[in-house]
Amino acid sequence: MIELKDITEVNQIVKKQIETEHRLGEQAGGSGHLSYVSYRLGNLKIEIKAKREKLVTYWYTLFIESEFTVEPDNPPYEYNYCRSFKIVDRVQITEPVECKSGTADIPEWARAKQEIGNRLKTRYDSEWDNGIRPLSFDLPPQFIELIQKNSDFYICLLNVGDGNVPTLIKSGTHGGLLKEVYLFLENL
Repeated sequence: MIELKDITEVNQIVKKQIETEHRLGEQAGGSGHLSYVSYRLGNLKIEIKAKREKLVTYWYTLFIESEFTVEPDNPPYEYNYCRSFKIVDRVQITEPVECKSGTADIPEWARAKQEIGNRLKTRYDSEWDNGIRPLSFDLPPQFIELIQKNSDFYICLLNVGDGNVPTLIKSGTHGGLLKEVYLFLENL
């Protein structure tokens, strides 16, 4: 079974790849106008092909904010990307290749992710509305689909607390993941 440290290593490789492919941070164009480029990593799919071989597919959104960006009238530009690469023995052995931009989610997985995201946002908003300092966690959470030979796992990676400590919530089923997230929220 994959552990949090394994997912952290894969996330670090993905982060490095995105930061290599795109120029991030504050930038000035030829006209002197400023912009800020950032990204949000969305879904991650890890397929374990052999004992030490993984195929990693990741989806992310690149955001470009200019000095003219004002919500909601002039939102940041958003560009969605999908990339895939192979890891053997914890070493990336292939350069990322472009993959289909949409996810190939089965409806139950897509529904579970949507419901988990909505539940987390509702919890955050209700605490804020009730005058309680809301729990500190990143929204939306990162969802990971782990495909293995004998069993699949569905994972919600949520950064919780002031130190944004990664918390791994997992289950062998979509509905089970939903229940595990609900239990996690009840115990906070």
